[in-house]
Amino acid sequence: MCRPEKPVWRKAVATDVPDIAAMAVDFYRHEHLEFIPRRFTAALRGLLKSKSCGAAWLIESDGKAIGYVIVCCGYSIEYGGITALVDELYVHAAHRARGIGTATLEFLSCEAKARGWPAIQLEVVRANVRAAALYKRNGFEDIGRTLLTRRLDR
Repeated sequence: MCRPEKPVWRKAVATDVPDIAAMAVDFYRHEHLEFIPRRFTAALRGLLKSKSCGAAWLIESDGKAIGYVIVCCGYSIEYGGITALVDELYVHAAHRARGIGTATLEFLSCEAKARGWPAIQLEVVRANVRAAALYKRNGFEDIGRTLLTRRLDR
């Protein structure tokens, strides 16, 4: 039986970039994504400097970073304005299945409501059934659309 943990979310600052990048290596490996350190750190630093593009938080337990969540802002006429995109949500493997993901999604919902954002979106790899189940249990739904991407940096 797993014990519930009470996470704390601390807004990330520039000095947190190396710690988040270290966790991102594991996240990208798990998601079968190419991790390019220079691109990741530059993008994260840019996000942290911006007041309008989004935010990043460290997820902490007992004073230690156990994960992170990055939210980027978009704009949707359909949803009525600025929307939040959960770009990355990572919880260290040793702390999974303890309610931290659910608590983090609730935290993000409260943040979004406080900021006046009408919707939170996220993407999940089809093969990550466990994550998809977590998101669906927490009110996220498949709206029957496919996210298509055209990379312009290659």
